[in-house]
Amino acid sequence: KLQNILYAAIQPEPKYKLRRTNSAPF
Repeated sequence: KLQNILYAAIQPEPKYKLRRTNSAPF
């Protein structure tokens, strides 16, 4: 799951996705 979060953070995805990653417990 951590890899997925990092991948999403690296990828230039919409803000809604970034918000989801921020909500995820690191």
